[in-house]
Amino acid sequence: MNEQLLGECVNAFRNARPLKDSIRYLNIMGCLHMCIRLKNILKRKNGNLWWDEDVCLKNDSALVTSKAFHALSQRASNWAARDPLTTPLSSWLDALPKKVVNRKTARVGPVKIQFN
Repeated sequence: MNEQLLGECVNAFRNARPLKDSIRYLNIMGCLHMCIRLKNILKRKNGNLWWDEDVCLKNDSALVTSKAFHALSQRASNWAARDPLTTPLSSWLDALPKKVVNRKTARVGPVKIQFN
């Protein structure tokens, strides 16, 4: 699905850029956008219980669910690995779900981003 999405969307970012630059831009921006979405999930969760998926869908709300968080973390990790600029984020994103306790009564522990 990601490759299909990339192929369909890359021309919207192309302008006068060469195709490979447009693909790189889209990969980097896609990764960073997913990082913002992950941050927003944790911000909305606010150390409380994961939300009920059916309620999220019914209210057209963000999916503040363990399942959505884990899937998005994995997708963001895969996208991060596509470009040398974002590759260092890949292992961090892959490990991120382990920082969040995966139980119904879970509370989010401190998640700190460290850049070396």
